[in-house]
Amino acid sequence: MITQIGKEDIAKRVEELGKQISSNYDELVVIGLLNGSFIFMADLVRCISIPVYIDFIRIQSYINNQRSVIKLSSSNSIQIRDKDVLVVDDIIDSGHSLQYITNLLNNQHPKSVKTCCLLDKRNNRSCDIDADYVGFILEDNDFVFGYGLDYDGRYRNLDHIAVK
Repeated sequence: MITQIGKEDIAKRVEELGKQISSNYDELVVIGLLNGSFIFMADLVRCISIPVYIDFIRIQSYINNQRSVIKLSSSNSIQIRDKDVLVVDDIIDSGHSLQYITNLLNNQHPKSVKTCCLLDKRNNRSCDIDADYVGFILEDNDFVFGYGLDYDGRYRNLDHIAVK
């Protein structure tokens, strides 16, 4: 069980992800899922050495009668047809949001759609999706916050990830 992921560990892993992603593409459209991904994505794109276009999508997910419901609040504005796309999210939990977004983007006929998540709660997955690039795997089902992830709307500004 982790109690925290420190800012040095985060910075090192983000740099590694940036290098790995850079080696796989010539140019990339990076789409962040708001609000949670904004800090991670800002650090990540600064570690990517190839040209990038940046865009954001805002979605809301909530439970309605025991079923996960996803609502698109704002869509991507960059044309992605025939382009390589990387979706960046803070955490993949059930996988429903990431699956919804990748399906939505694939309907726009990109060259490819890959995913990058800072945190991966694999034990909570309830649909068949895994991130292509993962910062850290969380073995426990603890609630995490900081570095873009919130706790009751607060603590996104922490430079580390804490566990409640």
